[in-house]
Amino acid sequence: MHNSLEVRESQRFEGHRAGIIALALSENGQNFITGSFDQSARLWDTITGGQLRVFKQLSWPGFDALSSVALTDEPARALVATRRGTVYILDSQTGNLLRRFRHPTKVPWTNLYLMMSPTAISPEGLKIVTGSMDQTVRIWDAESGEQLHAIDTSPLRITTVAFASDETKVLTGSVSGGISLWDTSAGSEIRRFQEPDYDGIKAVFSIEVSMNGRFVLAASSWPYAQLWDAESGEELYRYGSEDHGMIQSAALSPDATLIATSSIDHKVRLWDVETATEVECLDCRLGRRMPQAFLPVAFSPRGDFLITGSARNIALRFDLVQS
Repeated sequence: MHNSLEVRESQRFEGHRAGIIALALSENGQNFITGSFDQSARLWDTITGGQLRVFKQLSWPGFDALSSVALTDEPARALVATRRGTVYILDSQTGNLLRRFRHPTKVPWTNLYLMMSPTAISPEGLKIVTGSMDQTVRIWDAESGEQLHAIDTSPLRITTVAFASDETKVLTGSVSGGISLWDTSAGSEIRRFQEPDYDGIKAVFSIEVSMNGRFVLAASSWPYAQLWDAESGEELYRYGSEDHGMIQSAALSPDATLIATSSIDHKVRLWDVETATEVECLDCRLGRRMPQAFLPVAFSPRGDFLITGSARNIALRFDLVQS
C-alpha cells in the first residue's frame, strides 16, 4: 500500500479560456498537450509551466468541438481530433498542419449527442485508430493519413478507443457499456470483457492498457472504474464509491500500483491497485462549482507526477513523492 505517498501541487498551467476536456503527455514526460472547449489545443512544458504553442481554431463550437489529443516525440507530432471525426496531424515544434483526414461517420450532424469520434495513436506512433457512434472503427497510417483497415462493430456504438500493447489489436468502449478487443486485420472481435452490472445510462468514457500489457482499465458512466486481466477478460478490481458519482476518466501508473480517477463530484482520487483503497483525494474544483466536471487525468511516464485538467480552464500538476 502507499501509506507513505505524499501528493504536492507543483504547477498550474493557465491560458485556456474554457474547460479542459482532453490531455496527453509526451513519451519523455517533458511536454503535454491539452484540448479545450475554447476551440484550441495547447502545448505545455511540464517543468516550468510555460505555454509552448497554441494550435488555434482546429474545431468549431458544438457538434465539431475538440474531443481528443495525443503527442509523439519522434517524430515531434501533435494529434488533435474533433467530435465529427476530423483528425489533424501537426508538427508540434512549428505548429504547422501536416495532414488532415476524417472518419466518414454516417451519424447526422444534427444529433449532437451522437457526435462522438474517439481517437488514439499507437505506442509506436505509427498508426491511428478512430471510432464512431455509427458502429465503425478505422485504422490509419499516421504518416500518410491513408486508411489501412475498417471494422464493423455493429451493434456497438463506439465511445472510446485505445491500442492494445500489440498495435495489431484495438480496444473499444461502447454506449452500451461493453468493452471489446478487436483484430484490426481480420476485423473480428477477439474478446468481450465483462460488462458492468448496473442500471441506467451505460457508456464507457475511457480505456487504458497498462505499460506491461497485463491490465485494461476503464471508466464508465457509473461510480466505479474497473480493472481487468487483459488476457482472460476477468474483472480484477473496482475503484470508487456511489457517493462520488460517475467516473469520467481513469489512468494507471506506469508501475501499475496506483490508479487515478476523476468523478462527477469534481475530484480526482488516487487508489491502491491491489487493495482498491483510496490513497488520496485531490479537490480540483478550485472554488467554483460547475454543472459537470471534465477532468482528464494522466500519469507521467515515470509515475512521479500526475497531470489533471480542470473545468476552470487550467491544468494542474501534482508531484507524487514517496516519503
